[in-house]
Amino acid sequence: MGDASDVLMKLRPVTFRYREDVVGSEGAQQPQYGMIAEEVAEVAPDLVAADAEGKPFTVMYHELPALLVNEAQKERRAIFELERTRAEQQRKIDEESAVIETQEHEIAALTARLARLESDTRRTAAR
Repeated sequence: MGDASDVLMKLRPVTFRYREDVVGSEGAQQPQYGMIAEEVAEVAPDLVAADAEGKPFTVMYHELPALLVNEAQKERRAIFELERTRAEQQRKIDEESAVIETQEHEIAALTARLARLESDTRRTAAR
């Protein structure tokens, strides 16, 4: 399917209520979720069924699950790659932290040694 599902990111989901003259007073109270066929036709005409006059009539919602599965799989692969990259970066951070810790110990030892040498030098010069 490749990038065929990229079009989903261009769609605008909406909430709406049907008019009472279409579904009756009870049905008009229920919020509905969907998309506006005219808007979908602009970005994804293959997902819209036209009326007898060729105007957008309805969104072919039955086509959406396969596209959504493809997008979910792409996202899963992207997450996996990000997790792999994060693990590699963490490994490098851990290695660098170990090097820094070793260097800090070496600096402390060298600082102590230098202090001893300076002290010995002062004592020798004072004689």
